[in-house]
Amino acid sequence: MRRRWLSLLLYLQVCLCALAVSTLAQSTPVLRVDEAATRILLAEGQSNIKLAVSNSAGQTTLAQIDLELLDPHDKVVARTHRREKLPAGASSVSAFMPVSNFKPPGGDYTQLLWYRLRYRVAPYGADALRLADSDAHEGVISLSEITPDIFDLRVSAASRAQAGQLYRVRARATHPLTSHPVRGVEVAAEIVFDGTDEERKSGALKLTGTTGTDGYVTLDFTLPAHIETNEGEIKVTARRGDVVQTASDDISLTQATRILLTSDKPLYQPGQVLHLRTLLLNHATRRALADKEATLKITDPEGTNVFTAPLKTSRFGIASCDWPIPDNTRLGDYTVRVEPNEGGADESAAQLQVKISRYELPNFSVSATPDRGYYLPGESALVEVRGDYLFGQPVKRGHVRLVRETAREWNYKEQKYDIKEGDKYEGELGGDGRFRTRINLSREFENLTTNGWQR
Repeated sequence: MRRRWLSLLLYLQVCLCALAVSTLAQSTPVLRVDEAATRILLAEGQSNIKLAVSNSAGQTTLAQIDLELLDPHDKVVARTHRREKLPAGASSVSAFMPVSNFKPPGGDYTQLLWYRLRYRVAPYGADALRLADSDAHEGVISLSEITPDIFDLRVSAASRAQAGQLYRVRARATHPLTSHPVRGVEVAAEIVFDGTDEERKSGALKLTGTTGTDGYVTLDFTLPAHIETNEGEIKVTARRGDVVQTASDDISLTQATRILLTSDKPLYQPGQVLHLRTLLLNHATRRALADKEATLKITDPEGTNVFTAPLKTSRFGIASCDWPIPDNTRLGDYTVRVEPNEGGADESAAQLQVKISRYELPNFSVSATPDRGYYLPGESALVEVRGDYLFGQPVKRGHVRLVRETAREWNYKEQKYDIKEGDKYEGELGGDGRFRTRINLSREFENLTTNGWQR
């Protein structure tokens, strides 16, 4: 009895499997489109649609293939109809449309990402009679999934370039939707310099390359050592098939000379001689510039030119100059400036400041020392002033004036310091050469409590 039940259950299972296979066969079309393997290639003046089709009929089948290109508003902008003999298994059907039908307004191919391809594959003729209507397959594919030729172009390059140096252009091609790198994009870069059309063509620099698996390509230009103009333009054109992307930008070109300027000391007195030396180098090659002419100018704090001298470098790129400072020279900070006579003066100029002041060797030194480094509210500072001769003895009976300076600035016109003073404390040095006084800090603490920036 048990064997009969087992035989019956086995028979029912076989029947159910056969019914499922039959139902599946009836619901699955004989002709199918593999959307993941379908591609649209934009090249050679026309679009090549490679429709991936599978034929499960077990024999060659004549099929009617209808393709329509839909814009974002569901308008049919291009269509094609063809009959193909599809062999059993997987195959690829090529269909062509003029690129003009694909090119969106403005020529921006990235707008095609919003377009869709509608397809229908159905048996035709005798095969249509042999196969059922359900064997037709239709659907819609987004072009963003099947257009590997579409890419975005990103270019990285410096806005300033130096004559005689390397100028690197780095371009990258990526898919606009997924940002995945696009390989095989041909990139051409061109640098043109300002001038007449003939000069621009003759002096143009060109390089080409192809993006790799990472979507990048690097183009290295060697700029001429001598460029007549200070302006140029970089143009980059990327192409894959009929998809073209461009980018351009201006380049500021410099032929700057590197100038090093030194003096023998930073402080001078009227009547002394100011010794100056300068070194001129080619900024690109770092080599000394021989027989290079330059101009040295010295100006006072008011900007008045007080000394000018022509310079010409030796074969080592060095030039020197001396300025005998007149005895009646007014005291202050003077600016020394050296700039080449030819090209790029503003960018190449070098300058330094020297101080002209009277100074004498003192007979004694003075020091002021507070009793601590910081003070809390309510505390006052005890300051000790001490005077000592240079030979070691204390200064006795010297008058001391202790002042808190709030501002100090040299007045070139009046030839004196403009000083804003606060509290004053005066007294005499004792027999030990010392003077002590206590400074009231209450006003400073009051200002501190109301000034958030100082806190």
